[in-house]
Amino acid sequence: VAHYKEDLSWLDEWFPDDIEGVNVYVYSKGNEYINCSRRVESYTLPNVGMCDHTYLTHIIRKYEELDDQLLFLTDSVPFLTYKSAQVDMILEKMATNKGIVPWKEYDDETALEMDSLNIPEYCQAGINNVKSSRCKTARSEFRNYGAFRRYMLRREEKGKIARSRGAVYWGVFGAAKEAIIWRRKQLYENLLDSLSESIHPENAHYMERLWVDTFLGSILEQPKPEKEEQEEHGGGGGG
Repeated sequence: VAHYKEDLSWLDEWFPDDIEGVNVYVYSKGNEYINCSRRVESYTLPNVGMCDHTYLTHIIRKYEELDDQLLFLTDSVPFLTYKSAQVDMILEKMATNKGIVPWKEYDDETALEMDSLNIPEYCQAGINNVKSSRCKTARSEFRNYGAFRRYMLRREEKGKIARSRGAVYWGVFGAAKEAIIWRRKQLYENLLDSLSESIHPENAHYMERLWVDTFLGSILEQPKPEKEEQEEHGGGGGG
């Protein structure tokens, strides 16, 4: 759970202590008391990088001992119906999940549009979080999302980066351990570094769109059929 200002008493109802095999980790970036009675493993983090910084921190700290299935949540989940509905759907699918759920698949046109994405402003959601929200982002050193994605994944995918598969939204998703650890720990450390300089970095919004490619791999370009390639270059010429 990525925690900042919200009440966490809902954890007792959603994940009571008598449910076996459920570990709850709370990473708090505010000064609010973690007001739940169930057992949690809690940490305090600097207030940087938004929820994606929190999730990357957990993956790095627990990389060698991750739970088989992970549910990544923001503290505002029970107060926003679209987020709580998403949690219900994730929980139904987690038993058989081998990747990431849910995610929105891009078609070719949308993937191309996403590559040129910039996010200079975005206001946070939640009851108490929104009172402290800073809507202007700290601008990225990368010119757009596509540049960020290619830079981060290039060494992992040996330069064969093509278009993105899709994205997760709202900071709420489930992921299987096997989908996380097929990537080197170093990648997650590099991503965390990119989110560690400000409270509300543009890179955090880029990371929201990079989780799918991180866990599933990007779609590689396929070689064109020989006939199509000849036509594109003017055919075989002839006399």
